[in-house]
Amino acid sequence: MTFVVTDECTLCYDCVESCPADCFHEGASMLAINPEECSDCGNCELECETGAILPDSDSDADSWVPINAALVKSSPQRLPE
Repeated sequence: MTFVVTDECTLCYDCVESCPADCFHEGASMLAINPEECSDCGNCELECETGAILPDSDSDADSWVPINAALVKSSPQRLPE
């Protein structure tokens, strides 16, 4: 299992700071999670105040899995500051 970011993302970066796997990538209007790097710890979901992060097993995340995968390929990695 992995987590995905949805369009509720406000680019607050709290999730990035909590990620031990450094699996976030930064798009123009939202972050994305690299499913190949996600350690499935759930820290990002807990830190997200807008509810923009869902486990890929959630039915509301179905359409976001391919969107996150595509964004990861075209966006730079976002590392914690």
